[in-house]
Amino acid sequence: MLRQLLGGRGQRKHLGRWLSTSDWSYDVDVLVVGGGIVGAAVAADLAASSEGTGLRIGIVEAAHPSTLESILASSAPDPRCYALAPRSMEYLKSICPGIGDARVASRFHSYSYMHVWESTSRASLTFDAAEMSHGEGHLGVIGENAVVQAALFDRLQELGSGSSAPLRMYIPRMLKSLERLPVDGLPQSEGPLQATLVPPGEAEEAAEVITARLVVAADGAMSSVRRIFGFSGWGYGYNQRAIVCSLRVDEQATAEKAMSTAYQRYLPTGPVALLPLREGHMSLVWSTTPSEARRLQMCSDVEFIDELNRALQAEPDGSLLSPLSASIPVPFLYQSPLFGSSEAEQSSGSFAETALRGPQRLLQAIGAEVESMAKTLATAPQLSDDAAAMPLPVIASLQSKRFSFDLKQEQAWRYAHARLALVGDAAHTIHPMAGQGLNLGIADAECLTREIKRSVESGADIGTLAADSALINYERERAPVALGFGLGLGALHLTYGAQGRSALGLARGAGMGVIDFLKPLKERIAKIAMGS
Repeated sequence: MLRQLLGGRGQRKHLGRWLSTSDWSYDVDVLVVGGGIVGAAVAADLAASSEGTGLRIGIVEAAHPSTLESILASSAPDPRCYALAPRSMEYLKSICPGIGDARVASRFHSYSYMHVWESTSRASLTFDAAEMSHGEGHLGVIGENAVVQAALFDRLQELGSGSSAPLRMYIPRMLKSLERLPVDGLPQSEGPLQATLVPPGEAEEAAEVITARLVVAADGAMSSVRRIFGFSGWGYGYNQRAIVCSLRVDEQATAEKAMSTAYQRYLPTGPVALLPLREGHMSLVWSTTPSEARRLQMCSDVEFIDELNRALQAEPDGSLLSPLSASIPVPFLYQSPLFGSSEAEQSSGSFAETALRGPQRLLQAIGAEVESMAKTLATAPQLSDDAAAMPLPVIASLQSKRFSFDLKQEQAWRYAHARLALVGDAAHTIHPMAGQGLNLGIADAECLTREIKRSVESGADIGTLAADSALINYERERAPVALGFGLGLGALHLTYGAQGRSALGLARGAGMGVIDFLKPLKERIAKIAMGS
C-alpha cells in the first residue's frame, strides 16, 4: 500500500517539516464532494484551468441533476431561486460560458429596485440601481437553482469527456467513508485522504476507492464530510421556519415596475421576501414562527394567497408584541466540546475560535450593542418615504408546492484542515433575509480555486496548512466575511423581532429613515448586498 501510494518509488521529499506530495500517486488531485452550485463551480473552475495547472479533478454527487434541455423546456420556475450579485454572475459566466447562452440567459431576471418596509410603521427603505455609481444598471439578477446547476453540469460533462479529460465525474455516488492513510514519517492528521464511494442503494461490493491530495466539502449544511471527521462549530436557531414557493402575479393589478423590484416586508413574526422572475412569476420566502408556518402550510392554495396579499398590502396596524418575543435566537454547538472536537482543533487558533470565545457571550454582546444603538436613535425623526410610494405586487396564484425548512445560523470553527476545505453551506449558513447565502458560497469557490491555482504555480503542496498555503489563505479571506454577514444578520433579526413602539422598534424605524435619507450610506449598504 505504501509503495503504491508513493508512486512505487518508496521515497519522500522533505520541505522543512512538511512532506512534499510530488512523488505520491493519487487518483485525483482535488476531489469535490457535493454537486450543488458551489461544488460544481469549484470543479468547473479547476478543471477548466488544468491545461496550465495539470490538476486532475473529481466530483461526487448522489444523483444526476435534470438535463438543461428538460429544464429549459419547462415553463414553470424552480421554487428554489437566488438573488445573485453582479460579481457572482461574472464569476459563473467566466467558468461556465453556457450561462451566457440566449436560452439560458432568458431564465435569469434582473431587478433594479429593492424595497424594504415595515408592517407596524410607515418606515421604509428603497434602493434604486439608477442612483448607484457602480454603473451596472441593475442591483442583481434572480436565478433558478435548477437552471444554474444544470448549466454547470453541462460544462462539467464537456470538461469530463474523453479518456484524457482533467475531470472525473463520480455520479451517482454517495460518500460512504473518508479516512486519512498512514504514511511513515508523516503525522496521520496530515496524511492523504481516501474516499470510499458507493452507488445509491447498492451493496458495498460495488464500492470504489479514490485517493486525493485535497478534498473539498461542498455537501451542504448537513455535510457528511464534516460529520465523518467530527469537525465542530457553533450556531443558533432562529425559532423560525421559512416557506418557499413560486407564484404568479395578477398582471392587470400589478405595475410593471413591481416586476423589477425585490421586496421584503417585516412582519411581527418575521420577514416576507418576494423576488421577481420572468413572465409574471415571483419567488416567495416567508419566514415566520413554527406555529404560524404550520398554519400556513395547512391552508388551501386560495387561503394562502389571500393571507399573503394581506401581509403585503395591509396598512401599518400598530400591533404590539413584547420586545424580542417573536423569535429569540437559541445558541447551540455541533460536535461539542465548545472549542473544538479534538485536542488539535483546540490548539489550532483558528479565526473563529479567536474571535468567538463562546457564542452565548457573543449574542449577549450583540443584544447590548443593539440596545445601546436604540437609545441613540429612538428620538431621531422619521425621514423615510411612505411605503405606498412603491407599487406592490398582487399575487394571483401558486405555481408550485409549498416547501418549508427551519432557519438557523451555523459557522464551522475552521474552514481549512490538512488536505480538506469546507465551502458554502458546509462551512456556514445564514438567515435568508439578505439573500447572501449562495453569493457567499460562490465567493468561497472563487477564492479557494484562485488560491489552489496560485499554490500550483509556486510549486507548493495544495493540501498543507503551512504559512501562506492555499488553505490558510482561503480561510483567512473567507471566514471573516461569512462571519461578519452572519453576525450582522443576527443583529438585524434581533432588531426586527422587536415591538414597533419599543426602543428597538423606534430605533429600527428611525434608522431605516436615516439610511434612506443619507444616499452615500445607502449606496455603501447596497454595494455590500451586491457583493461589490
